[in-house]
Amino acid sequence: MAGYKFTPQKGRTATAPHKTYKRDTKGSTPGPEVTAIVRRFKTPMFIAAALLLVIVLIGPSMTGNLLLSSEDKALADSPGFPKLSEFEANKQFYLCQSRLNQDSGKLSQYQRDLEIKSTTMETCLQEKNTLSSQYSSCTSDFSSCETSLTSCSSSKESLSAEVELCTNDLIIKKQDLSDLELESYAVKINYANSYCCIKRTIDANPDIKYYRFENNRIICTTDNDYEEFDWDDC
Repeated sequence: MAGYKFTPQKGRTATAPHKTYKRDTKGSTPGPEVTAIVRRFKTPMFIAAALLLVIVLIGPSMTGNLLLSSEDKALADSPGFPKLSEFEANKQFYLCQSRLNQDSGKLSQYQRDLEIKSTTMETCLQEKNTLSSQYSSCTSDFSSCETSLTSCSSSKESLSAEVELCTNDLIIKKQDLSDLELESYAVKINYANSYCCIKRTIDANPDIKYYRFENNRIICTTDNDYEEFDWDDC
């Protein structure tokens, strides 16, 4: 019921017994002075002043009752509504006003706390958005790395197969080379034997028993520092 000043209605007092005045029968009609006063009371100015005085005297109670809502009026007029004295009503009003002030202070504090928490929440949301963006970027980079790793693994397997083929081919080539070297050495020996035998016969020199290769040529010699050919078959 805040917003108006509640002033309880004072208890009704017993109506004083109506006094009976004896009419003065001695007098006759009122005098001119009394008649003038009665006429003055009947003027509009006096009626307006009397109404203003009535409003001033009973205004607070009328104002309080007029400001009441229909529910509050019904509650105030109910038989169970407590009849408080003016002091008790003012006391309750000031207690309610004090509690209202305290609640208003708490509300202000709650509003300040709410503003602080709202600011903190906004900061947290900004940090969350930043972290979410970083997480998305990291996820994208990770996916790209996984794709590259898969491609590298596939390339490694393919290269490993090629290396294995090349290794096997190299082994075969080495074997072929070894066989060719043996064949070449055999050809050289046979050619040296034939050539030096002919040289030994032509020169009629039985001391020619050795040979060497020099500038892709066979040199038959008597120097035992070189290879000996099969001269017994000459």
